[in-house]
Amino acid sequence: MNNRKMIIGIILFSLTIAVYSQTAADFEVNGTVLVRYRGTERDVNIPASLGITEIRSFAFSSSITRITIPASVTTIGWGAFQVCKSLISIDVHNQNTAYSSTDGVLFNKNKTILIRYPQGKQGQNYTIPRGVNEIGNGAFSGCSSLASITIPVGVTSIGDWAFYGCHSLASITIPESVTSIGHGAFYGNSLTSINVHNRNTVYSSTDGVLFNRDKTILIKYPKGKQEQNYTIPGGVIEIGINAFSGSYLTSITIPAGVTTIEYGAFSESSLTTIIISAGVTSIGESAFGYCRSLTSITIPASVTFVGEGAFHGCDALLPAVRADILRRFGEYVFENMYL
Repeated sequence: MNNRKMIIGIILFSLTIAVYSQTAADFEVNGTVLVRYRGTERDVNIPASLGITEIRSFAFSSSITRITIPASVTTIGWGAFQVCKSLISIDVHNQNTAYSSTDGVLFNKNKTILIRYPQGKQGQNYTIPRGVNEIGNGAFSGCSSLASITIPVGVTSIGDWAFYGCHSLASITIPESVTSIGHGAFYGNSLTSINVHNRNTVYSSTDGVLFNRDKTILIKYPKGKQEQNYTIPGGVIEIGINAFSGSYLTSITIPAGVTTIEYGAFSESSLTTIIISAGVTSIGESAFGYCRSLTSITIPASVTFVGEGAFHGCDALLPAVRADILRRFGEYVFENMYL
C-alpha cells in the first residue's frame, strides 16, 4: 500500500511539474513584465508564480475567451486586450490593489474608471455602473454586439477611441456631467445620433450632430446618418478632427465663417462635390483623404495652408481640378502621408 501511495505521489508530482512548465512556457515575460501570451488555451489564468506586475499592450491574441488577472498586477497597458475579439470575461483576483472586475468588466480598484468591456461579452445593452466617472481609452472599442450603452450622470471623461467600432450602437446620450471627450471616441461606428443633455456646459447637439457648447466647433457628424446633403450651421468656425469621416454625404455646404478644416475631417466620405466658402484659411492633413467619389472641389483664395495628403486617394478628381490644386499647393497634398 505504501509503495502504491508513493507511486501515485510521484505521478501527481510529475504531472504538476509538467503542467506548471507548460503554463510558464506559454508566457513571454521580461523581468516583471508580461510581454505576450503565446499559448493556445482559450481560458487563461495568469500564474501568480510568474511574479509579473505589468501586462504590456497587445499582450493577448484574439483567440482567448476568458482571462484571470492575479493579485500582483499593478499596471495594464492600454490595448492589452484590444485584439481579443472572442473575450467574454476579464476576472481580477479580489486581493488585487489596482484593479477589480464586475460581471467580467474591468475597472480600477475603486470602480471609478471603466477600463475595458470585453468585445465578445454577450448582451446588447449595458448600463455603466453609478460611481464611474471615467470611460477609459478604447473601453468599448470593437464591441460590435452592443446596441445600447447608458452613460450615467457622474461620468466626466470619455477617453480616446472609447466607442470605436461599436457597429450596432445606433445612438448615445451624453449626460450633463461630461466635460471631456477624447479623440476618435465616436469614430468607426454606425451611430445615427449623438445627443447631449441640455444642461451640459461643454458640449451640445443639434439633430444628433455633436458640437461644443457654443456651436463654434462641429465635433462629430454621426457616420450612420443616411442624409446625402448637409449644411453646416452658421456660427461654426472649425470642422473638427474626423468630423465627417466615413459619412454617406454626397454634398455639403460650408458657410462663410468657417476658417479651419481639421485633420481627416472628410476622409473616406462619399462626397462627390464640395464648395469651400471664402474665409477658410487652413485645410488639415488627410482632410479629404480617400474621398474616392470626389470629382470637384472649389478652394478659395483665402486658403494659405493645405496639409500633407489632404487629397490622397481622391482618384476621381477631374483633371482640371487636380491640375489647379497641384499648381497652387504642390504634389505633397496628393501623397500618402504615412509612407
